Amino acid sequence: MFDQPSEPLPKWEGTFAESNPKFAYPDPDLSSLPMLDNMANIRRIERQQRIYWPEFSWETEKGNPSSRCFQKFATDISSIGYDNAGRIWSIICPQQGACLQKVGCLNVEVTVTGQRGWVNEANRELAADMTVQGKIWLSPSAHQKWWVKEAWQLFKQHKLPFPATKEHAIQVHTHKPGDPNQPIFPVLIHTSPLFEAPAFATHKNAWT
Repeated sequence: MFDQPSEPLPKWEGTFAESNPKFAYPDPDLSSLPMLDNMANIRRIERQQRIYWPEFSWETEKGNPSSRCFQKFATDISSIGYDNAGRIWSIICPQQGACLQKVGCLNVEVTVTGQRGWVNEANRELAADMTVQGKIWLSPSAHQKWWVKEAWQLFKQHKLPFPATKEHAIQVHTHKPGDPNQPIFPVLIHTSPLFEAPAFATHKNAWT
């Protein structure tokens, strides 16, 4: 590994969170900000934080709280990028591999398509809105499975793209909890009030 000289971060300004009173907790309203393409403003990023616990939760049987599962994706892949004023310019979410002996391996990616929001390093708070698309595709190790080969041929016969690459991944649309017609959902501090997280999914030493 090469040694890379590091420079200290510029002085924290942190003025963006206070630029609009509606941005404040307990109910941050970010609707005055445009939803930004997640990759269009990478050059504006001056500061970055890693997301150490990218954990997701959902009901495997809709309407059955006892079926709720919790899944932590790969650590240290996700990050949030913002400028010295605290305006968020990009949120990078994780990938996860899942392998079954007879099926092969799948790649699962949470792709942020749009975002807006702020970070405040002084009080360790943030508020953001996101639009997200799930992507699922077969990894190369699964391409040699007999059922994959047969399914691939069937897709070709019908001139359909086969999810063998990220480009042709299965796309899963997401929405705000409880509102299927609203693709924008909030990312806020603390844990969700909609359900109680078990001890293993509660990280009291998290930054925010």
